[in-house]
Amino acid sequence: MRKIYLLSISLLIMFLLSYSITNAFGEYYYDGFMWEKISEESKLTYVVAFFDGFSNCNSMIVEKIKINGGDSVVKNIELLQKWSEDNYIIKDKSTLLQAVDGLNKFYEDYANKKIPVFLAYLIVSLRIRGFSEDEVQKHTETMRRVTNKILLK
Repeated sequence: MRKIYLLSISLLIMFLLSYSITNAFGEYYYDGFMWEKISEESKLTYVVAFFDGFSNCNSMIVEKIKINGGDSVVKNIELLQKWSEDNYIIKDKSTLLQAVDGLNKFYEDYANKKIPVFLAYLIVSLRIRGFSEDEVQKHTETMRRVTNKILLK
C-alpha cells in the first residue's frame, strides 16, 4: 500500500513538473522570467517538489532494478544512489535555501532567463558543491546554447 501511495505521489509530482517544463510556450513554463514573478514560498515549494519527485522516482527505479536484476547490478545501484545523492537530493534546510537563493542570483543575469528552472538548478548545484567558477561558467554557457536551440525550433 505504501509503495502505491509513493508511486501515486511521485507520478503526480513528475506530471506537474513535466507539464510545466514541456509546455515551453505556455504560461506554465518555469524559466527565469516566471521565477521572478512567483513568491518565495512558491519557489521553495517548486524546489522541494522537484527533489521529492526526483528522489521518489530514483528510489522506485532502484527497487525495480533490484527485483529484476541479480548480484551483478548491485554495484550499479550503489553508483546510481551515490550519484543522485551527490547531485540532486537536498539533505538539509540550509541546502534548500541555498538552492533557492542560488536560483535567484542565477536569474539576475538576463542571459540566463530563458534557461528552465530544472536546468538552472543543475548549474546552481555545482556552486553549492564547490565547483570552480570556470566549471560553472562552462556549464552555464552550454545550457544557454541548448535552451536557445530548443526555443528557436
